[in-house]
Amino acid sequence: MAQLSTSNIDTQKQGDCSCVAAFEALSVCATALNTTQVAINTAQAALQRVTPIPMHALLTALGARVASAEEVRALAAVHAAPDQPMAMDTSAPAVHVSAPSTHSGYPVVVDTLSETSSVWDMSAPSRPPTPEVHFRESTSVPSSQRWYAVTVGRVPGVYQGSDNIVANCSGISGNVAINYPTQEAAVAAYDAALERGEVVQVTLIVTRTALAPA
Repeated sequence: MAQLSTSNIDTQKQGDCSCVAAFEALSVCATALNTTQVAINTAQAALQRVTPIPMHALLTALGARVASAEEVRALAAVHAAPDQPMAMDTSAPAVHVSAPSTHSGYPVVVDTLSETSSVWDMSAPSRPPTPEVHFRESTSVPSSQRWYAVTVGRVPGVYQGSDNIVANCSGISGNVAINYPTQEAAVAAYDAALERGEVVQVTLIVTRTALAPA
């Protein structure tokens, strides 16, 4: 009976030692967690004391140019209203201002186009190819008030209004009709083309031949 009591006492002592060890381990963990929380709080307080740097100032310090509000609005307006293709406006009659011989006294090269069996032949001396019709748009000026320098067409010259441009240049290979916002600019461009020998008056001759069976 005495031996049994001694065994129970030893078991109880071992249990008490295990509880003490577990309690000490928990105390160490709690101390570590407390230290970690203090470090986190210190870091948060330090971050709150930092003054934020505006993006504009940061880009300027890095040497980047920051667009002003006016520049941004101007750029947005340009992209919001791009130049539109020219629309033919027949509300006002075209005004023919100059004929081929009215400027600078330079002769006008005359091309003759003949049509036989639906084939077009160029009988004039060869010259470098002329680009297709070019239009320089001016969105602030209506098409009926723009000035056109026709340098390759049926009747080269300076015109106001776009309604006769198609009739003057249609069916002509390499026709050139460039529009300008003012009469002075169109006349100057036409005179410059005369000096370069680039003004060409094209005459269309249609030949119809009835073919008999062989």
